[in-house]
Amino acid sequence: MVTANGERLMEGKHKQFDLAPRDIVARAIHEEVLPVYLDISMISKFEERFPTIAMQCKNHNVDLAKGMIPVKPGAHFLMGGVITDHVGRTSLDRLFALGEVAHTGVHGANRLASNSLLEGIVFAREAAEWILHHHRDVRKRELIEQDTRLSQPSILLHELKETMDEFVGMKRTSVGLSYALKLLHPVATDEVDKLDFQSIERANMGLVSWLMATSAVLRKESRGAHYRADYPKQLQEWKQKRILRGIYQDDWVKSQERSRTIFY
Repeated sequence: MVTANGERLMEGKHKQFDLAPRDIVARAIHEEVLPVYLDISMISKFEERFPTIAMQCKNHNVDLAKGMIPVKPGAHFLMGGVITDHVGRTSLDRLFALGEVAHTGVHGANRLASNSLLEGIVFAREAAEWILHHHRDVRKRELIEQDTRLSQPSILLHELKETMDEFVGMKRTSVGLSYALKLLHPVATDEVDKLDFQSIERANMGLVSWLMATSAVLRKESRGAHYRADYPKQLQEWKQKRILRGIYQDDWVKSQERSRTIFY
């Protein structure tokens, strides 16, 4: 990766240069004043080898002949958010979590390449086999639409996205997170006024955003993708410690190490 001046972006920032952990590279791009580019000039037959990227560049009028593709950090996914057992079961009956969103121990505080393949193949198969064996008589449940006539959403979808990007994104601070929570708390408690996709999606996004922000406030250290500019170092007392949200029965948490868990 190079800047608009042709300088190596990661020069002097990390000993592994462009192969540094994702959070470090992403923050370096984010903090750069000038545009950042991926230098592909040394790759022969780029369009044949990377057709999907080539098509995206073409759709956005990026001239691959120049050998430079503009890059910027983007939102990816939650890493290890929902605690599950070895078959993907959560604390909510009949709700399974699979992949990067699940807290299985495969992912840590940062994304590791190809671990999503392990998550998708291994845990998906385990979950499918368990469901087939235990829930052969499960029938689909119909949603019952209710006329609640609630008020309009307290925050628009694009405002929610902008708030998360600005204050709960790559660089977090106590001041920014506190401001975000003032905006997010109403939307996190909004009820869904009708059972359509857009309403449910927005309600879920608001709740997850609020959970992320409140957890980021509690965790006063930096680790992997969670970066607190006001607490930039890792702290030993936070190592392998997690913040557990929700209501759990004793049989669900009895296997959890309470000394490493903050129930909130």
